[in-house]
Amino acid sequence: MNKNFLLCFHDKKYLQSLFKDFSCDYALDKYEAYSKLIAKNYNAVFISEKFLYNNKFCISIFVKEICSSKPPLIVISGNYYFLPDLISVPESDLPKVLKSFTEELLKPVKHNESDVFQNLVVHMEELFLNKYFHEMILKGLKSLDQCFLKIIEIVDIVLLPELFVIGRVTKDKTEYFVSPNNRLSKDIIDEILVENKLTEGKLVLRNEFKIKEKNIDISELGYFIKKNILADETIFTVIGIKRSAADENVKIMAEALQNQIKSTIFYISSLIKQQKMYITDYLTDVYNRRFFDETVKKELQRSKRHRESFVVIFFDIDNFKYINDNYGHSAGDHILVSLTSYVHSLIRDSDIFARLGGEEFGILLPETDADGGRFLAEKIRKKVAEKTFSYESSKIILTISAGVLTVKNSEDADYDYDIIYKMCDNAMYEAKRLGKNRSVVSEI
Repeated sequence: MNKNFLLCFHDKKYLQSLFKDFSCDYALDKYEAYSKLIAKNYNAVFISEKFLYNNKFCISIFVKEICSSKPPLIVISGNYYFLPDLISVPESDLPKVLKSFTEELLKPVKHNESDVFQNLVVHMEELFLNKYFHEMILKGLKSLDQCFLKIIEIVDIVLLPELFVIGRVTKDKTEYFVSPNNRLSKDIIDEILVENKLTEGKLVLRNEFKIKEKNIDISELGYFIKKNILADETIFTVIGIKRSAADENVKIMAEALQNQIKSTIFYISSLIKQQKMYITDYLTDVYNRRFFDETVKKELQRSKRHRESFVVIFFDIDNFKYINDNYGHSAGDHILVSLTSYVHSLIRDSDIFARLGGEEFGILLPETDADGGRFLAEKIRKKVAEKTFSYESSKIILTISAGVLTVKNSEDADYDYDIIYKMCDNAMYEAKRLGKNRSVVSEI
């Protein structure tokens, strides 16, 4: 096997253990890395975090400015680095990365500088990365949906195809977005997706879709289809171009564009995964205390500006120690996960639900008045009390005690987050003191 990867590491033995199934070149300092990058074209450059710190991102600069082919730069780290040229991947994800970054994707771009169209492809790639992709990161991309909508924009700019679809396939459904410039009906698009085996379960169109022109004959179209397998879902793209217009140059452009989409989605997906780990509770998969606190503080400032009220609910599982003592801590963890999943189904998408610690949870209800907060707290309390939770062969009944605080804001309000937290916490413990399985409401 050819040496497809350059490994820049502080410790060669450590590298060899990670990449034992691959034939690789090694560089233990930046000068050795420079000489090998000049001499060869690599499919990817993997960098240890220590090497990165020791050499102050010089490899990234070197590859971007000097090398004729620009291999992906991948730092093996659980941390995220805000550099558009650097992909951060935890060591545990390396097998998936090596599988996902196929030779087709990682193949270095070789071009003749005198070839106008090849240069156009390279410049298109630079446009995608530097302008659009970099912009996605700097503006705080929060979901793959936002990434999909941005990709639709760039595809329309570069190709203006008769059809462009991008979507994801999970276990029970297929969600997809379409370009507003499409000239096919939803039914025809669904047929195309099914015929090309891009669907699973229910088909869901996520963005607004209106046919601007009369349908065209789909037999006139040639399709460029790409499927990319991530950890728990498949991402696909479909580009449809009239066969009469799909000359060799257009085919090259479509292929280059889809490869760039693939690497971008992989990068964004990794970023979102790391962002989620930072703000998500490890057990229940709802938000954690850090994110909840920060969001309530932001909502406090926003509501002061707009003079709107909001509600904070704290609730705690009654007698949770009894569950751990009698059924074991595994049962306690199972109950926490089951309860959060159930409560999550009872609230709005705009509400922020978090585990504050142990068996205590918080819900932030933006733009909500006292009646709305009281109604939701009582709805959750009653629904939980009526539900039977299961663990192995045991049936478990739960109740919760809730504190509900309505924050009525004005520009000159002088209270802060600490006051809000204390008052809501006090209301919850008052519900406990009064006999549990109840809500106590207060306001400021």
